[in-house]
Amino acid sequence: MKALGVDNGGGCVELSLRTAKNGDYEPLSRPLFTYPAKSALAQKHVAEFAKFWLEKATSQDIVVEEVGYIPLDDGQKQQAMNTLQQAIDEAQGGSSGNSSGNGTQG
Repeated sequence: MKALGVDNGGGCVELSLRTAKNGDYEPLSRPLFTYPAKSALAQKHVAEFAKFWLEKATSQDIVVEEVGYIPLDDGQKQQAMNTLQQAIDEAQGGSSGNSSGNGTQG
């Protein structure tokens, strides 16, 4: 398989790690998002897996070489980790005070 250059109106752009990462290789490159349900993040093993996945998201060996995606940069990773940690704290904090699950205390 051979990657082709694309012209999105600004001239032909060849595929490379740089052009895919900086958005020049459009419309064929785009961000990939994962959204674990907050209710799932209340489970420790799900929260730990989500953290593990994000920790590996900057690895060129894993993300580029093995999977073929563009890795996050350190700033993107930190922002995502902060957002994830906030969601985990909300999910686990909200689930620990009430075991009935219906939002009332009894």
